[in-house]
This record gives sequence, structure tokens and C-alpha cells, in this order.
Amino acid sequence: MASCNICARETCDVPVTSDPNVKYSQGDVYSLKESVYTPIYHILGSTFAALAGKSATLKRNQQSLYDLTRTPDVIRSGRPAVIMEDDDGDNPLGPMVCVATTYSGQDISKLPLIFRHFSIPVASNGQITSGHHIHALPEWDRENAYIIAWQFRSTATREFIWTAQADGEPEEVPQVLGKDAMEFLHTECERRRDEWKEMCRDPKVAAKLEAELRKHVEDRREKKRADGGASTTSLDSMAIGIDSPSWRRTVPGTSTIPKDSEDDVVPGTPGNPQKPEPWKIVMKHRPESVHSVSSTSSKKKGANWDKFSKSNRSRSSFSQKPHKVNGICNFDLLLAVKGR
Repeated sequence: MASCNICARETCDVPVTSDPNVKYSQGDVYSLKESVYTPIYHILGSTFAALAGKSATLKRNQQSLYDLTRTPDVIRSGRPAVIMEDDDGDNPLGPMVCVATTYSGQDISKLPLIFRHFSIPVASNGQITSGHHIHALPEWDRENAYIIAWQFRSTATREFIWTAQADGEPEEVPQVLGKDAMEFLHTECERRRDEWKEMCRDPKVAAKLEAELRKHVEDRREKKRADGGASTTSLDSMAIGIDSPSWRRTVPGTSTIPKDSEDDVVPGTPGNPQKPEPWKIVMKHRPESVHSVSSTSSKKKGANWDKFSKSNRSRSSFSQKPHKVNGICNFDLLLAVKGR
């Protein structure tokens, strides 16, 4: 089993130093009404754009995928999204983000390669995670969580700052990715992008990977239709926060987890789901439910996070010294950033 100083409580990451003049700070985590398919469509669109001598089909798919990336608020409830760089909020294309997901608890080894290649496991609270993964501050309490290592600008609605209960602390704090975690995430985004680009230099390989994703989406759509239009699985968001009209940091509110269904976003023909077309969106929603949680409620141990991708050969290096003896992290810095 690979060692991790964070998991072993030997070191502790620290939040990124923030600029008080920016609206979104690197490492912050927001609730974002964005589908996990948005970065996937970005990846495929970029893949097709890089191919020489593209066929008419690939060109058509590229345009369809590009259109999908510009479809706002395609899910009803928010998911965690990591701010990848400081942003003053003036860019009409939105801040640069990486989104997180649980894939509805599905076995990631059974998902298309594009998901497996770009997914970085997130260590959950109290678990010693084998292999290649990333840590948040405080730890996320949801098992089988992943960050999709593809940066993109999103205009989707930002609902609130993500917060979580830190072990041993009396109140919730904004959840962030620390300095080492952000450095690792940036490195992984570049590495996995380059590996994917090299893999897809052959148009036949690119078309095969696109077809694999298309079949996955079509299978989900068929299952949804067979179930009478009901959502086939549920996707729970992984943390909590308070509505922030200004989209700035606020004092965290009551711990609630919105439940949303990623299966509500499947390709089809708007207004005519019986005759779906490739890479078109139809949306159906089911009622949300709210559950109270805290990071201390996660008790399960030993999940494997990295049985899915040959990309997971490197790992992060967390070298910050602990703020308390015995390697226990001090969350005073996180409590302090609530005033940003």
C-alpha cells in the first residue's frame, strides 16, 4: 500500500494565501450547477479540434459538443467545484474550475475510459486511502468522490461556498484545497491532458473513445426510458454551505446536502425524447431531498480509490508541517477565511 503523509497524520496542508481584491480565490470550493458531462464534452471537443483531416462526422460532433458546453444550469442542484485560479469575476465566461462527482456510486472501472483517465480520487475523512489521491481541508466526508482533472471556464450558477465540519472544531468552516493539493491538481490536469492528447493522435482511437462514451450515454437513456423516465441513480453532493448572493465567502450555514440526479442530463432530442439525436440534452428532474451530515459521520475504512486508470502512477507530495503536535491540523486558518 502506498504511503501518504496526510493520511498518516504526519503532515498537514495549508490554505492558499488569498488576495482580498479578487472575487474567487484559488483553492476555494463552490456549489456549482454544472454537469460532469461539461468537462467531458470539452475534452472531446478539444480532441476533435486537434485531429488533422477530420471527417464530416467528427466536425459535426465537435460543434455539437461545443454547443453542449455552453448549455447553462443543466442540473438542478449544485456540486462541488474547485476554483483553479484567482478571478476578479469580470470574465463573461466565468471562473476556471474543476468539478467533483461521486458518479452516483457507480464502479468507476465500468465507466468509459475518458472518465477513468481524468478522475482523481478524493480522500474521505478518516480513511487511509491507497495509491493516488488528493486531500481537501477539512477532508470530504463522501466516499467514492473524484475531481475531474480538466480545467474549464463555467458560467453555471454558483450557489454558495462549500463548508464542512472539521474534526474537533465547534463550527463548520469553508472547505478548500490547500497549497500542495492545488499544485498537485494543476500538475495532474496538465499530465492527463497531455497523455490523452497523445493517445488520441490516431483519429481511429479518438473515434473509438468517443463511441464508447456515446454508447454509455445511450445505455443510460434507454435504462431511464425503461424505468418510465425516472432517474436511474442518484448523485449526492458532497458538502454544504449557505446561499451567497454576492458569490463571496460567507459564514457557513446549516449543514445540508442537496440530492440531485446526474442522470437527469442525457443526450436526446428536446421535446421529442423518443427520437434522440447524438449529443443533445433533455432534462427531467425529481424532487430534491435534504440530509444533515458532518465529516465525523463517515466511519467506513479502507476503500480503494485507484483501481481504474493506468494514469495513476504518480502521487501528490504534501510537505507542510502540522500545526499541532502529532500531526493534527489546525483549522484556525480556515475559520479565518470566512471573513474574506
